[in-house]
Amino acid sequence: MKPIILSNHTGYVSQIVCACLTAVFASSAAAQADIQYAVTDLGAFGPLNVYASSSGVSINANGQITSEYLSSSEATLWSPIAPNGTSGTAFGLGTLAGSDSQGLSINASGQVVGISALGGGDHHAFVWNPTAPNGTNGAMHDLGTLGGSFSAATSINASGQVVGASNGHAFLWNPTTANSASGMMFDLDAFGGSQATGINAGGQVAGITAVSPTVQHGFLWTPTTPNDASGSMADLGTLGGDQGSFAYAINDAGQVTGHSYTTGNAEFHAFLYDGTMHDLGTLGGTISEGFGINNAGEVVGATFDANGMLAYRYTVGTGMVDLNSLIDPNSGWHLFEADAINDAGQIAGTGVIRGEAHMFLLTAVPEPSTVPLASIGFVGLLGYRQRRSA
Repeated sequence: MKPIILSNHTGYVSQIVCACLTAVFASSAAAQADIQYAVTDLGAFGPLNVYASSSGVSINANGQITSEYLSSSEATLWSPIAPNGTSGTAFGLGTLAGSDSQGLSINASGQVVGISALGGGDHHAFVWNPTAPNGTNGAMHDLGTLGGSFSAATSINASGQVVGASNGHAFLWNPTTANSASGMMFDLDAFGGSQATGINAGGQVAGITAVSPTVQHGFLWTPTTPNDASGSMADLGTLGGDQGSFAYAINDAGQVTGHSYTTGNAEFHAFLYDGTMHDLGTLGGTISEGFGINNAGEVVGATFDANGMLAYRYTVGTGMVDLNSLIDPNSGWHLFEADAINDAGQIAGTGVIRGEAHMFLLTAVPEPSTVPLASIGFVGLLGYRQRRSA
């Protein structure tokens, strides 16, 4: 058979080029659809209760992460080498004088809040202030209590306002000046039976409060003016059940996520509240919880299917998606809880690898570049053309 001389068949060349590029891009698109996140192993988690409502993992805009603790008994700060990077170093933040501490939230400048033992059985809320913004050196400061021996700080916003609980009362701690280590603690719920779990940039607070001796509801507390210490509390209600609801996180738009019992109380589901409580459903089981939300309204949390506990991401466009389906299936990971998501879309949580509970960081895999692929396609074809024309 006479060989085809490609140099004399430019139309045929174009067809081959298009076909090859289409195949390359289709293959890349398929790989991208299968693997959307790279997983960074942040280390073995400490005394983890797999079925706890949250593992106390928080991530800020730069990709810094704080947690209850890793292998040590101190609050931990993991800092990426470059902002939002996938490699970094973990540091212990010390304690207030006792034997242990736990980091529960981190803000944009790298301030960390949580709870630390003082010795003698007392535990107090703390704020850890870096020497420089997003630095890894700093000092831990005692935020005190509303009276008594216990307080815990659960969330901090960009200006350094802190919320948490002290002796059964939700509190707001306002710094004397933005991001300072001195300030004053205010009681948000004079009746007690409450805790604050999240605060946004404007000072709105999400939390949980008792509505009866046995039932709690999620609440949204709104300051009279932004970042004020006085305001009013609104009951978020439920998804139809009468056994309660729980609010865990809030974004700057005032959207809240958590979980609520549904009608009949046989199930509880994650919700997204934006003035109305929306049921986010499950991935086949009867349980889901919303633990983190970013300013785009993306929610992360945990749910169950027939095989056990799963970490998920929820967006309005895609609904609830198992994060295990978005990572390399050969990675060895099982992601069972996603606790926090930042505005860059990075997700922090806990999972199992090699039979151990570890913290993880998920970072979106970059879109494949089309220019190098196109260049390879054309160079290869041109080389073939020259050889066939010789």
